[in-house]
Amino acid sequence: MAGLCAVSNLATAQAPLTCYGSQQFAVNADFGSTVSGVGDINGDGVPDLLVASASYGPVHHSTYRGRIRVLSGAAPDTVLYQYTGGDYTHSNPFGGPEIHGDYMGWNEETADGLGDIDGDGIGDFIFSSRYYDTSGDNNAGAVWVKSGATGATLYSYTGSSGHFLGLSVRAAGDVDGDGTPDFVIGSHLADPGGVTDAGKATVYSGATGTVIWTLVTPPTAQAQQDNLGVSVSGVGDVDFDGFDDVLVGAYRSNVGASLDHGSVSVFSGQFGTLIYRVDGAAPGDQFGRFVSGVGDIDGDGAPDWITKPSGNGLEEIHLYSGPSASLLGIATAPQSGQWH
Repeated sequence: MAGLCAVSNLATAQAPLTCYGSQQFAVNADFGSTVSGVGDINGDGVPDLLVASASYGPVHHSTYRGRIRVLSGAAPDTVLYQYTGGDYTHSNPFGGPEIHGDYMGWNEETADGLGDIDGDGIGDFIFSSRYYDTSGDNNAGAVWVKSGATGATLYSYTGSSGHFLGLSVRAAGDVDGDGTPDFVIGSHLADPGGVTDAGKATVYSGATGTVIWTLVTPPTAQAQQDNLGVSVSGVGDVDFDGFDDVLVGAYRSNVGASLDHGSVSVFSGQFGTLIYRVDGAAPGDQFGRFVSGVGDIDGDGAPDWITKPSGNGLEEIHLYSGPSASLLGIATAPQSGQWH
């Protein structure tokens, strides 16, 4: 089977709406590698779905071009829009040609609904191909922002060689206070200030597509290979200044000489400056590999956030207060969803 996605109504506990990777959805294509809501883009009164198949290939899944589809929420076998990655043939040192695909929609954070950024009343969306090549087999990465109304490209961005632009792309809320949703793109292998693999996250205006802020760690030796921008997310207004703020993970950052603790930084939407940083507890935790804003969990009227470490065999979700950065709880597999 190619995979499936299921959407449940949590309020009514109705049986889930299930969309299978069958018929026009290719076998072994990793259907559902990325999923997101995009709002009602076809005007039928039902929200629609953004679904990726990261390993899709036209002949065999080993080409890994990847594919993004927007599916009707009312009839999920109905494709509203479809986008397919490319591939590049290069020599294999062990002999013969090798096909390297774009991996469009490669992981859980490579596609997202953005809300209405072009003012036509219909939600728009973003997706990426981290292995996109701008010249030969250079893994620059690319990101596209598409119109929900027409499927046409509103904005597009390509990275520099080896930077894997777009490993994480997410809605950021209204960062600049102009009333239009904005978005953030991670480039975790970028070299800002000449610091190798320090990484960065760039916040773009939804209204114009131009850069609002480039978020980086200070260019010090400690920032080398931090991989800032490996995960990015909007978080809401944590400092109560009327501007939405931005959450950025750096899962390879160090604490002094202690390696790979990882960290999560919250940056001001108004000023682009660091509000606070939370470090992982132990070397090798790789704290901040996945981050997300989650709204007001603790009922204090302010948004909170979560992160998942990826090292040391940790299977945990850490919940933090947005305003204070205090730890609210940890959910650990295989427990039954209780914070402790």
